[in-house]
Amino acid sequence: MSVEKPLHFVPSNENAFRGVGSEGFRQWGRQLQPQFTAPSRRTIAKDCYKLYLTGKLKLETFFKTNCTSVALTTDHWTSPQKLSYLVITVFFADNDGNDKKRIISFTLILDDKEDSIERKVEEVLRE
Repeated sequence: MSVEKPLHFVPSNENAFRGVGSEGFRQWGRQLQPQFTAPSRRTIAKDCYKLYLTGKLKLETFFKTNCTSVALTTDHWTSPQKLSYLVITVFFADNDGNDKKRIISFTLILDDKEDSIERKVEEVLRE
């Protein structure tokens, strides 16, 4: 009688790209699909970046040609590691009138002073 080893990979939304190189991840993938071959972390990062650039271009094009109004929200918080983050979200309606939202910036900021936040928001909007 064989006893399967427990998996040392726990799927979650907080795994770094480097996790795909671990033996635990490869075992987990093979249990889901025996022919599974995990891409490298560099391939995954590169593919995610391509998706980001494609989405960004589509959004920029839509805003320049079809969008009549947007609403922006910001969220700012400090992590347990004392790092300050700022997220900017845009809300708009697509060509069919469906409400949409997209995060247009998720960034580390050097300090949480009001002028630093304002400068970052302005920088993102100009981009």
